[in-house]
Amino acid sequence: MMINNKPQCIVFSKDRPMQLQAYLDSLFWYTDITQEDTYVIVDQLKWYTYLQNQDVNFVCEAYFDSSFIHTLMHAVESCDTSRPILFGCDDVVFTNFVNITSLYSCIEDDDTVAGLSLRLGRNIYPRPENHQFTRLTPFLQKWHYKNYLGCRHWGWPFELMASVYPRELVYKIIESEPDKIRNPNYLEGVGVEYMARQNTTQSQLACLCFDSCVVGMDVNRVQDTHPNRTNGTEQQDVDYLKTQFSLGKRLNWKKLFGVRTNDVFVGDRYWELI
Repeated sequence: MMINNKPQCIVFSKDRPMQLQAYLDSLFWYTDITQEDTYVIVDQLKWYTYLQNQDVNFVCEAYFDSSFIHTLMHAVESCDTSRPILFGCDDVVFTNFVNITSLYSCIEDDDTVAGLSLRLGRNIYPRPENHQFTRLTPFLQKWHYKNYLGCRHWGWPFELMASVYPRELVYKIIESEPDKIRNPNYLEGVGVEYMARQNTTQSQLACLCFDSCVVGMDVNRVQDTHPNRTNGTEQQDVDYLKTQFSLGKRLNWKKLFGVRTNDVFVGDRYWELI
């Protein structure tokens, strides 16, 4: 019997339905992930009724006493135990075609690799020297993430933009410090700390040998616990964008096809509403 190793996707969204629509459209256009395998964690459903992708599985915090950790656990427990999890966020856009199942199948039996990053590639700087990478396939390479902890981009062994991890690892991370996990930013922090202190053979991550296939459009912020930088204007204010979304405006995600940038985040450089 053939084993289904196709990744499932958990996406985090809050107050950004227009940006979520762009993420989902690009995800389903450029990758092999399906709506049925996608779980979207939202704070409330009001603005998401305008989404075209109604076959995704919405997991609403309002149904779990507004508890993020309970909502997160429900989403993870809804995922098949034998299949990996791709994480995504509503301010991310895929920029090129990628078969995630095929890529992940190349590393799932490698005991040295903890996960697969789709946001890192030869174009993202500053990056490790070439001799620090081990080529796995014509498309994939791996590196020791512990040598780069704290470094921008390459020093985050657990991140939620576009990385794939075994469900078992995700579960262990959540169970390690559940009381700390109050939003996705805290989940990311707990995950990084967990992987940094593990003394296991899985001390490496895999990434693309070619250019990365996602970017973050960091134009607004929807939480006040982590002062992440933003590069937007009043035209990217979340309330303004929700109104525009309800009026039929959409983010032109196709404009970013094949874009090459040296940074994971692009701000409003390619921002266009249509």
